[in-house]
Amino acid sequence: MMGVSWGGVGHGSQCHCGNKEPPPGKILHNDAQCTADACSGNKTENCGGNWRTQVYSVACPAAPPPAPSTKAVWIPPGSWVPWNTSGNATLHNGPQVLHNKYDLHEIPLFARAGAVVPVRTLLRIAE
Repeated sequence: MMGVSWGGVGHGSQCHCGNKEPPPGKILHNDAQCTADACSGNKTENCGGNWRTQVYSVACPAAPPPAPSTKAVWIPPGSWVPWNTSGNATLHNGPQVLHNKYDLHEIPLFARAGAVVPVRTLLRIAE
């Protein structure tokens, strides 16, 4: 929701935004009462009135998710497996440059094949 109101002589227009409709029982007036002054941004339109706010419902379409893009990842010498793969991980032998597609939120991370990688910190309880 968006609303514009007249700020009085010399005050210009004010813009108010929110995501809720006016509460039930709120007195709604017709547009004829919103002709106090021309909008400061567009003089051909009116922006509210004396103690009046014109309210608009603005529907914004959801943006499509960004398409995966190809990234170049350098693999050092040795055998490496992708960290975020479960099950049948592809083994990559370096040195080489991989050109794979990744989503915007993905970070390519590889672990040396056969390496022991701790994934949790063991806490010692003081005696």
